Amino acid sequence: MIRWLLLTFTGIVLGGIVHLATVLYLPRTATNDAYSRLASNAPINTMMALPQPSPAAAVVPYMDPAFASAVCRYDLSKGPIKLSAPVSQAYTSVSFYERFVAGTAPRHGLGVQALQLRNEGGRAWHFTATLTQTATRDAPNRGTLTLAVEGSRGGRMQRLDWAALRQQPAAPGIDYAFKYFQQVEGDLLLPQGLQPIRVTVRLQPERGEAVEQSFTWRDAAAAPAADGHR
Repeated sequence: MIRWLLLTFTGIVLGGIVHLATVLYLPRTATNDAYSRLASNAPINTMMALPQPSPAAAVVPYMDPAFASAVCRYDLSKGPIKLSAPVSQAYTSVSFYERFVAGTAPRHGLGVQALQLRNEGGRAWHFTATLTQTATRDAPNRGTLTLAVEGSRGGRMQRLDWAALRQQPAAPGIDYAFKYFQQVEGDLLLPQGLQPIRVTVRLQPERGEAVEQSFTWRDAAAAPAADGHR
């Protein structure tokens, strides 16, 4: 009986020691993930070939020495980017990972990353809104996009809703559906004599609350165009 109690006590003590050691060691291993190991060598927004792994060393875990591997740490905080890389006619595989996709972007859900306005002549304008989501990607985010413009005309402030900008009563919003990011484009027409000051993008998802993001008209009109959607 005493022997069994001693063995039980010894097992509990050893289990506690192992648990404590694991808890103390975990922060060190967690910060040494693949993204952190690549941070010192792989530049942002650039495709970089990885060295062939060996039994003693590998840049990232589970690398297959039979394949050539490359990695890109990309940052979407300033909008979508376009990358190119050579592919093999025999076999090519592309994978996206949470840490890589999110990068240094804020940890939030649906949002408007950027808005670009381009004058089409006179009072006609073309807009490109870059939508992103970084919180959940299990299913595409679907909804509609509308715009509203605030400006000055005749010395008075005015706010023009989507119907007024489209010159169509009860104008439907523009549909969007994406997992990571998407560019939504459309056209609007400003009334004669309006000096636009601010434009607000409103996203109404099929589920959840609406999201609004405002931009100054000057910044949106000067923003460079960005390519891409996913």
